[in-house]
Amino acid sequence: MIKHLKLFILSAIFIQGTTHALSTEDNLYHASPPTAGIKQELENEGFTPKLEVNAEVWANTSGGANTGSVGLFQSQFGFELDLKKTSGLDGWTYVMDWHAYYGNSPSITLIGMDEASALSGMEATSNVVRFSNLYLKKEFDDGRYQLRIGQLAADATFMLSQYGAVFINSSFGPLPAELLAMNAPNYPLWAPGVYGYAEPHEDIFMQLGVYTANAGQDVSSNWGFGWSISANDGAGIFYEIGTEQSLWGLPGTYVLGVFATTGDVTLYSSGAQDWGLAYPYLMLNQALITDADGNTVLGGFFRLATNFQADRSVIDLEIDTGLAWFAPIPSRPNDVLGLGFAYNSYESDYLAWQRANGNLVGQQQSILEVTYQVAITEWCYVQPDFQLILDPHYSRRDAWVVGMRGYVSF
Repeated sequence: MIKHLKLFILSAIFIQGTTHALSTEDNLYHASPPTAGIKQELENEGFTPKLEVNAEVWANTSGGANTGSVGLFQSQFGFELDLKKTSGLDGWTYVMDWHAYYGNSPSITLIGMDEASALSGMEATSNVVRFSNLYLKKEFDDGRYQLRIGQLAADATFMLSQYGAVFINSSFGPLPAELLAMNAPNYPLWAPGVYGYAEPHEDIFMQLGVYTANAGQDVSSNWGFGWSISANDGAGIFYEIGTEQSLWGLPGTYVLGVFATTGDVTLYSSGAQDWGLAYPYLMLNQALITDADGNTVLGGFFRLATNFQADRSVIDLEIDTGLAWFAPIPSRPNDVLGLGFAYNSYESDYLAWQRANGNLVGQQQSILEVTYQVAITEWCYVQPDFQLILDPHYSRRDAWVVGMRGYVSF
């Protein structure tokens, strides 16, 4: 514990900050670095470099699989190239990023929980440096329409909860039901795909993404190119339609979505392979209190995912919900306090299959998270975090976990 705490303190001195949903580009809580000097000159020429660095320390104080502490380190670095400024191609942007990770998986080693509901959205299973984003982006009509093609991650644009972005537990990022249904590209894996976004009306938006459903394995040897494309792998398909409305004078965003795979999946009732799996889901984001300028003071979110194919699904019902309180201390206008709850119920066929293989897994798993994001500057945060894991999927012993994240964006 002392060793990891020292590691975190030294990293935080250098890092000084935090963020959430690390693969998400359009995150409400994503920091913006200061722009000055040579960086400004490069941006004026169409070249925008970026570097984000994260450090975390986690300690399981009781319960779970093992007590103890773990330190994690993650960074994302790369650039965006405005092709209008460099080549005269109006509306086109080229994005190239690399991803580096060091640490193990405290959710597995300390807690014994379902890895799709990991303590941290930045957890990975191997120490690695790899290519991540590699794509071309084209915008039309002032951004109302957008196309991306190349190596992408689905969770950069889908399953996003505006007020859930402050939470660190990955249950509030990409839906665990989706992560367990197929191996489509989600952090920490990126893979080929095509993404389209449209705003046909000022209050309505739609987005569609099609990716390979085999993003490969999280290992260091493939440099980010371990994905494959074949008929058996199939496609991972994501679709959302949403609207922005004002209820009783309070703004909200309401989304219906579905994710599906056309590839082969396991039938847990028999162990055989069959074609296809789909989940519908619902997401609600609602401002509950606003200030005199219309800015959200208290916002709430609710997400639900279920399925109609019990023989091939891991999760039967998934719910996550929570509150984000902005500027809970009036003298600190950029801080955020979050209280979140996530619940997974597992399919009976999957449970029987696990138990037949000697794994005494639980029928439900629940997570309570309390977090406080402390803004040091506009580009720099620290974030203490507390999580209570009820009935972890594999260890079945409630775990009390404390953690801290630091983040900076250059």
